Amino acid sequence: MNTAGKMHGPTRQGGIVLVFAAVSLLVLLAMGAMALDVGHLILNKGKLQNMVDAAALSAAKTLDLGGDQALATTAALTMLDTHLAQPGFGHLSLVGADIQVQFSDELPFSPGGSANATFVRVAVSQVDLPEFFARVLQLDMQVQASAVAGPSTALVSTSNLVPILICGTPDSDSSGTGGSDDSGGTGGTGETDGVSIFGYQTGDVIGLKYATQDKEEVGPGSFHLLRLNGDTGGDDYREALGGGYDDEVILTEGQMLDLEMGNKAGPSAQGANTRFDIYSGAGMSSADYPSDPLTDQPSPQVTMDKSTSLISWNGNEGETLSHDLVASASGFLDDYLAQYAAHPEYGEAVGAYRRIVGVPVGKCPAVSGQVELIGLACMYLVQKVDIGNPYIVGQFMEKCELPGGTPGNQPATEGPYRIQLYRDNLSGDA
Repeated sequence: MNTAGKMHGPTRQGGIVLVFAAVSLLVLLAMGAMALDVGHLILNKGKLQNMVDAAALSAAKTLDLGGDQALATTAALTMLDTHLAQPGFGHLSLVGADIQVQFSDELPFSPGGSANATFVRVAVSQVDLPEFFARVLQLDMQVQASAVAGPSTALVSTSNLVPILICGTPDSDSSGTGGSDDSGGTGGTGETDGVSIFGYQTGDVIGLKYATQDKEEVGPGSFHLLRLNGDTGGDDYREALGGGYDDEVILTEGQMLDLEMGNKAGPSAQGANTRFDIYSGAGMSSADYPSDPLTDQPSPQVTMDKSTSLISWNGNEGETLSHDLVASASGFLDDYLAQYAAHPEYGEAVGAYRRIVGVPVGKCPAVSGQVELIGLACMYLVQKVDIGNPYIVGQFMEKCELPGGTPGNQPATEGPYRIQLYRDNLSGDA
């Protein structure tokens, strides 16, 4: 039989194998290129989410400081631009993107909130990305993200707590006219339009650390100092007053707090004054205890009479100073918050808001060196501490946003809370 010119089976199949190999190689290359596109999309989706998270938090903080919705919107857009200018964000461009800043009075988020809305949503969509293999398939690579931010419920713990006691009355027992005789509160000096909290009016300026003339209040040898987190002695007190609690201090209403005896003049000045960019040794450095970017103080300063524990400012003397007397003074709370609202960059500083602290409130008198905790108050530290006359002066706040901390189950109608992100139904990654 003549077999010339005929191809045997294996030889004939060799061409088919080459075809399959070529097709497989193309498929593998396509899959690799598509994986590159998908990885690029996932990476930039995460970056965009980080951007809108930061923008929503910035807008919510602006509202919290008293800014209106226009200022909050500006803060959100500024934060987006700030992130775009950072290294690693070069493939993201918001040119042509749909950017929305919305407000809501409540959660779940409902757009169209009133002028007093406290929750903010920042949503960015239709963000185009450069394509690789997807361009061949005529696929449009876009990402979107949104985030909702606003105030938390009241904090049950926080690290930004000073180891100083305020004597007060439970809110349910308060008449709204100042502290009562059995509370250890010092009483008001006149009518104010503040909110009554623990027997004080918001805006009252009071002495925090001082030697009380009423020995029944906290007992002899006490200057209203506390031992928190097992601390004891001047070194622990100094670091705690400077903001040295690395872990959250968990306090529960009804808990008995231990008093720390002694004046501790040096540690008081060395700890508290770091918040005013004043460092006077004892290991207190700006690296560990950063200053608040705003260090203005009232002029003249608030003073306290050692013999009577009464404080006075600018010729007005009383056991508490109404905020009506001090609202216009440079460095007091209204001016402090106004500066933060007008300069969002201050809020991004490492030591932002360090002059706002949480303070334990106790039901005095003390019993065997202990006082029952009735809640946490917010105080603005008005001025530096003079080591020669080391009283500490604070101004009552209705509520305050403290960094960190663990929210509880109660609404933050007063006292410490934090600005936080909430899950947004528009973006599962928020």
